[in-house]
Amino acid sequence: MNSFFKARKNRKWTWVSPCGNTSNEICFILSNHPTRIRNVEVLHGFGFALDHRLVRATYMLDQGKRSRTAFKAKPKTLKMEEDISSYLEYSPTRNRTRRGHINLLQ
Repeated sequence: MNSFFKARKNRKWTWVSPCGNTSNEICFILSNHPTRIRNVEVLHGFGFALDHRLVRATYMLDQGKRSRTAFKAKPKTLKMEEDISSYLEYSPTRNRTRRGHINLLQ
């Protein structure tokens, strides 16, 4: 992912040879989700006597909430006359009033 993002030349090199003549980009960040990585930077100036520099990635952890409208089930429509009549015949609230339905629940 390091070479995917543009950076200045002095901010790209992760390894510098001990003599200081050669510098390479050899330390990388790998990810299964490369679209979540927002930026990769090379950090220098930590005062360590190493020839490698630290590599830091900005990673987006949360992708946000998706709309639930795609997951809602659509109600089944009764298309045939037989389906409509059987539904009306076996409907649980067929001949009940609201008061009668409340009395049944108590």
